[in-house]
Amino acid sequence: MKCRPIVVLLILLFLICLAGCMAGTNQLRDTSNDNGNVAGFWRGLWQGLIAPIAFVVSLFKDNVSIYEVHNNGGWYNFGFLLGAGIVFGGGGSRTGPGFPSRLRAMPVPPCPKTTGTRAKLERERGQPERAPQS
Repeated sequence: MKCRPIVVLLILLFLICLAGCMAGTNQLRDTSNDNGNVAGFWRGLWQGLIAPIAFVVSLFKDNVSIYEVHNNGGWYNFGFLLGAGIVFGGGGSRTGPGFPSRLRAMPVPPCPKTTGTRAKLERERGQPERAPQS
């Protein structure tokens, strides 16, 4: 299959636009806030857990944000993403109280003696009936 130049150009343009949307560096990283604190993993985890509530509050209050800019970098980001993942389901489709019941197989009823059309045909032909399988 030949690669058309217009398709390659559009993909390249899309990737450039996507790269332009990435966040820049955090100038306040490893600097303390007004209270002298730098947010780490545990604060990131907590703020990730309360992110939906903080977002709603931030719509009405200017002094509330959902992300602490005075953080220590990677560990805060990891905690924040972990907390937000816990709140929003974490991408696990096999979680929840109904999961074990979905795994159980439906019980198979025992096989009754053959009484249907097959048994009638076998009797007419003079063939012996098969024993029920268990």
